[in-house]
Amino acid sequence: MAVPPDSPCSHVQTLRRGRSKTPWQNDYLFISEMMAESVDACCPPDEGTPDPWSVSDPCPIPLGLNLD
Repeated sequence: MAVPPDSPCSHVQTLRRGRSKTPWQNDYLFISEMMAESVDACCPPDEGTPDPWSVSDPCPIPLGLNLD
């Protein structure tokens, strides 16, 4: 599921700063084009136990790959 080069910006908030109203993205995942075709899911979670945002300012970014 590679993102087409002409698609609109798809930045996702990965960092929360208590004094800022700006959503920050400072974490990225880089993979090869061949692996990008296998991406099944990739997004910081909004909820869970423990709350992923409670552990640290940057949120973990799970990457799901379909390697069948």
